[in-house]
Amino acid sequence: SRLSPRARQTGDQSKELACRFSHGRHVFVGRPAAVRGRACRTGDRVGRCCNAFHGALYTSVTLIRKLRVVRRVIAFIALTLTHYLWFELAYRVLPRDSDRLFHLRTRIYQSWGRRVAHAFGMTLIVKGATPTPPYFFVMNHLSYVDILLAAINLPGAKFIAKHDLADWFLLGPMAKRIDTIFVNRSSLSAVSDVCDQVGAALKTGYGVGMAPEATTSKGEGVLPFHPALLEPAVRLGVPVCYASIRYRTPPGEVPAYKIVNWWEDITFQAHALRFLEVKSFEATIHFGDHLI
Repeated sequence: SRLSPRARQTGDQSKELACRFSHGRHVFVGRPAAVRGRACRTGDRVGRCCNAFHGALYTSVTLIRKLRVVRRVIAFIALTLTHYLWFELAYRVLPRDSDRLFHLRTRIYQSWGRRVAHAFGMTLIVKGATPTPPYFFVMNHLSYVDILLAAINLPGAKFIAKHDLADWFLLGPMAKRIDTIFVNRSSLSAVSDVCDQVGAALKTGYGVGMAPEATTSKGEGVLPFHPALLEPAVRLGVPVCYASIRYRTPPGEVPAYKIVNWWEDITFQAHALRFLEVKSFEATIHFGDHLI
């Protein structure tokens, strides 16, 4: 009450100026209306910066994935062409039915599988013992990546595959050089001819492998078998061995059944480009403990 009107007015202004408003790590002092205005402007700037940062981060991640695809496609083409040329050289120099050619072909095919698997970021886990030929081998079928597991673990075996694989880019010529047995399941005469080829391979001491499901799956279970091609093993009394294949991606990646397994109704090219973006994945092949 002893203060003059001017002093009381000055005190009120000091209290108003002492009003504080916090926004993030910024503290503003001033009139409430002015504080709110400055805080909103700063919030907008922070929001724009965050959006720009997230946009740049997303662009960087996308670019890294696309570059990974390009690098892996180049590596696959280079490795496949190099090993195919080794195949051609071996077949021109060595007698076709010689043991030396067979062992060299096995080493080339296994080397191709290991190097391509490494380029694709695959970690292989093998459980159980691989069979000794002659044998008839069956396994579940999840993806074209299964070819790599067969190349690494059963490089000396002759595999039965769909006839259209022979026309695939690079893989077709490779498959022919490792004596793949092609089958057109829609033709009964073709199936009979394949059974004769399988029987001849088993008699000469080879291992023969196939996926009796005859198609890829999501991996949740085993599809019905197409048993016609098992007849040569039954007729000759050759033991049948088996294995299961499973893929797994690291935490934070797309699940393997969506990105590695090829069961959805999309083209090979579309699926392969999506699969090659994955940084790494794990492949497990578990061989059975006993023969059938």
